[in-house]
Amino acid sequence: MFDGNAFYVSRAATGIYLILKTTIQNPEKKTVLIPANICYAAVLPIVYCGLKVRFCDVDSVTGNVTYKSFVEKCSDDVAAAIVPHMYGNPVDDLHDISLYCRKKCILLIEDCASAMGSKSEKYKLGSQGDFTVYSMGYSKTVDLGYGGIIVSELDLKAIENEERSLSLYNENANELAFFSKIYRDLRNDNNNTKLRRKIYSALPGVVKDELLCRINDKQKEYLKNGLKSLESVIQNRRYSQSLYESQLPDLKENIYHFSDGSVPWRFCMLLDKKIKKQIISECLKNNLPISDWYPVVAPVFGDYSEYPGAKAHEEHILNFPLPNSEKQINDICRIINSTVNKRI
Repeated sequence: MFDGNAFYVSRAATGIYLILKTTIQNPEKKTVLIPANICYAAVLPIVYCGLKVRFCDVDSVTGNVTYKSFVEKCSDDVAAAIVPHMYGNPVDDLHDISLYCRKKCILLIEDCASAMGSKSEKYKLGSQGDFTVYSMGYSKTVDLGYGGIIVSELDLKAIENEERSLSLYNENANELAFFSKIYRDLRNDNNNTKLRRKIYSALPGVVKDELLCRINDKQKEYLKNGLKSLESVIQNRRYSQSLYESQLPDLKENIYHFSDGSVPWRFCMLLDKKIKKQIISECLKNNLPISDWYPVVAPVFGDYSEYPGAKAHEEHILNFPLPNSEKQINDICRIINSTVNKRI
């Protein structure tokens, strides 16, 4: 299924940590470049390795890194970069970014956590970086509750040895889930308070054992077997996507566009901020699943710089589960249509 060597880990974040820990050796190059709207769980492994985090902006519509936004933040101290395919939508400029990284001797991690099974007409996903990471955790393409995969043409023996130093995966750990519950309130408050900063600064230490852990051979076999459902999962996701689209014919311009070959992570829309807020309120009131990932994550790590593309994307993005039951899709689309019509 994967080109190159594959090593199964407890989660994609653990994979990122193991890659950086075993490959970044130059004391003069200690910076890792990442997009400002990446998941915070992908940033923490950088911190755990004692490396510096630098954010770059993204396209305001796709949420993906562009060649221009990437190169603007590159300098001689950049040792590595992590580039995710947001929502399962391939990064349009990734091949050019890959060539740039090779020229500048920058380690490139292609983050396919939400893009398992996706394809691009420009290049083969999972082939552009020195390493590729996949996820099988909560809400990912194949949701097995936990798990990640490191794939590379390079030898993975050092990664395998490093993993042995980690504690065993604890399926009952819930610190990250608790943080996610309060994170929405913290970022929606928009006030840079002492309490907010203290909560953010405490996060790395509190969730470290949950993010960096190892799994046993039985669990790794469970992950391998779980991948057998990938093709059927892809079909179900695309079918659910089409159901959403069919019930929102007047909102085609607001539906997030996936390029041909993509496997959508969730059904996404880009909406007016006021309408978005009302839809969130109505869905929560009716116990319907809804999210607004991914926001600008930089403040969690003490960076309050301006990232206009990422901020604009954060303000408008809204997403709903895939796959989903027809009843829930009907209920969600009814709320969306009703809310939009009231605003017209």
